[in-house]
Amino acid sequence: MEHKKLFFKRWQAFWLLPLIGLMAGCMPSAIFENDFGGDHNAPCELDYLPYETNIGANKFGCYMDGGLLAVQGHFQEPCRGIIDNMEGTWDSHGQRMLLKFYLEYVDIVVDIASKPVAGMNLCRLEMKCSEAGLRGAADAVSMELTCFDEGNGIVSGRFSSIDVPMYDNAGNLVKTSCLTDGRFDMKFK
Repeated sequence: MEHKKLFFKRWQAFWLLPLIGLMAGCMPSAIFENDFGGDHNAPCELDYLPYETNIGANKFGCYMDGGLLAVQGHFQEPCRGIIDNMEGTWDSHGQRMLLKFYLEYVDIVVDIASKPVAGMNLCRLEMKCSEAGLRGAADAVSMELTCFDEGNGIVSGRFSSIDVPMYDNAGNLVKTSCLTDGRFDMKFK
């Protein structure tokens, strides 16, 4: 009889752990919900590099010249292609994928001109800094796709270091921006 009481006491304590985690905001869904600051209808700038996922969480992050660029859109929204701050399109006939990330002052477009595959892909990265009026591009950039799920419309990946020469409107080289520690996970259509 004592064994049954001891078993039930341990079992009750086990069930309290998720409740305590939920109250403390430590459950996995809370990680994504807190990224929106309570507003589930608006994308938000993040103050940390987003976690690497492969679930279509609609997020992007990297460091540009040492400063953090990170944003997250609607989490697990039905696939619409445009997720306020991100757009992914895949032309299976032309074997081309365009990934567009719209941040507060910087727009980044990744053009994968060949059929994307899980693993290393060569692509072109274009960047526009609206605040400074600068534009640039880097060709033959190596980017790793950690997930390319055509059936579910999910693409995820990472890149390590990309140097992008930035030019003003007159075509003068102003600086070379360095993008590092990049990661993204998004829906595409």
